[in-house]
Amino acid sequence: MERLLKSVLEKVTPTQDEKKVESEIVERITKKLKAKKMGVKPILVGSLAKDTDLRGDKDIDIFIMFHRDIDREELENKGLDIGKQLFNDLKLGYEIDYAEHPYVRGFYGSYNIEIVPCYETKELKSAVDRTPHHTIYVKQKIVSDKQLKGEIRLLKQFMKGVGVYGAESKIQGFSGYLAELLVINYGSFKNVLGAASTWSFGGVIDPENLWKDKKLAKYFFTDASLVVVDPIDENRNVASAVSKQKLAEFMVATREF
Repeated sequence: MERLLKSVLEKVTPTQDEKKVESEIVERITKKLKAKKMGVKPILVGSLAKDTDLRGDKDIDIFIMFHRDIDREELENKGLDIGKQLFNDLKLGYEIDYAEHPYVRGFYGSYNIEIVPCYETKELKSAVDRTPHHTIYVKQKIVSDKQLKGEIRLLKQFMKGVGVYGAESKIQGFSGYLAELLVINYGSFKNVLGAASTWSFGGVIDPENLWKDKKLAKYFFTDASLVVVDPIDENRNVASAVSKQKLAEFMVATREF
C-alpha cells in the first residue's frame, strides 16, 4: 500500500519545471501590480500558495487587498479596473466573472489567472476576505508537519478520481480547502478515508474546537449533509456546498478503498 501511495504521489505532485513556470508567472504579475502603486497589496492564495496543488492544475489565484476603510462599490470598481489594466498591459485575454462581487479572470497560455479584490482585515467585510486567512492557516499547519502536503495531494487526487472534487454548483462536492482541512484534522490521507468510511449524514468536524458543544453546531448549520467548521470563522460551514449525493459517493468510495 505504501509503495502504491508513493507512486501516486509522485505522479500528482507538480514537477520542478511546472513550479518554475508558475513562480515566474506569479512574480511577473505581482511586480506589475505593485508597480501600478494603486494602494493595494497583491497576495498569492489558494493551493499554489500552500504548495498543495496537483500536477496540471492551471489556476493561479491572486488577491489584491484594499484598505478596510474604502467602501464596497469603490473596491469593486477599482478591483475591476486594476485587473483589466493588468491583462491589457500583458496583452492577454480576460473576462469578468462573479463571486460575491465581480473579479477579472485572465488567460496566460494554458493558465487561468484570477485577480480578486478583497479587504485587508481580520474583521471580515465580505466572504472573499477569508481566503488570505485560509492560506495563512494551512501554510502554518504545513510548516509544523511537512508530510501534510503529500497527504493533502493524495486526498485531492482520490476525490478527483471518484468524481467528488469541486465545490462549484455543477459538482456540489469537496473544495480544495475542505480537503486540506480534513487532512489537517485527521492527520493523513488514510486516516481521512478511515474516518469517512464510518461517517453518517449531518456529522460535525471542528478542527480547532471552536464549538464546545458539537450538538449546538449541528443545529446551527441546519440541513447540512456534512459540517466542517471553518477555523477562520466559527459561523461558516466549509462543507456547505457538499450535496448528500456527493457525500454518499465519497463515503462509499472510502469503504471500497
